[in-house]
Amino acid sequence: EEKKDDALAVDVAVDVREISSSRGRNAVSLLPVYLTDARAVTKFDPVSAPNGALQLSVAENQMLEDLLVPALRKFSTAAANSNNDGDLGGLFDSDHIYYQPTHGREGLREAMAAYLERIIKLHHGLSLDRDGLVLGAGCNAVLENLCFCLTEPGDTVLLPTPYYAAFEFDLVARAGLNIIPVNTMEFHSKDVDDNGNGTIPQSWYYPNSASLDAAYNKAKEAGSEPKVLLLSHPNNPLGICYPPHVVKECIEWSRKNKIHLVSDEIYAGSVYRKTNDLT
Repeated sequence: EEKKDDALAVDVAVDVREISSSRGRNAVSLLPVYLTDARAVTKFDPVSAPNGALQLSVAENQMLEDLLVPALRKFSTAAANSNNDGDLGGLFDSDHIYYQPTHGREGLREAMAAYLERIIKLHHGLSLDRDGLVLGAGCNAVLENLCFCLTEPGDTVLLPTPYYAAFEFDLVARAGLNIIPVNTMEFHSKDVDDNGNGTIPQSWYYPNSASLDAAYNKAKEAGSEPKVLLLSHPNNPLGICYPPHVVKECIEWSRKNKIHLVSDEIYAGSVYRKTNDLT
């Protein structure tokens, strides 16, 4: 039996109403019925599905496939050759000209999963659930959509300071959330200076249970329900990475208080290795 880290164990027996917002759950019902039906039926194929349906309720024309795909391939190949980019003649496959899965094409999700597994260095034998990946264009939009699905208007997002200033726009403008800063410095010992030169030690920027409790209570006192702890990791603007014990403490605190932990790791793959004393 595989041994699991207690701090990272996952409890799958969760009521969906406890982890999602009503507006997130209701959004699914807003999809037109014909879109749901279109995805459920077997599409016509002269060989494999001669009795399949020709879907006329969406803007797809399968009868132009044999004309459109070669034209797109010819165009992409000509453009690639003029820019010396190599042969991109296979850029357009036949299934590329139709509506795509909103959570990302299977090949793209597979590539992203492999990339993430390499970045986070998963233990041998472990892998990410491809079906659990949802891809979007732009970190700001993804965060807004995610928090829209996890929170109700007026709920609170806890953000350790300092943080990326545009978070306030991304999470407030349309999602209608409140932001409570998690001020960390006053919850670390001031009589310890790790640097010995009067500068602020990096550890003073680490969130801990005490600083998170203070921000949580501040939100409750203001009449707002804390729902999300948003970490920027590596931190923007500091560029620091939280040590494993800090991340685990945040995970344990979030579980204890039934808070969603969202980790913005847009810079996770941007590691610049030192080459000399100046760079």
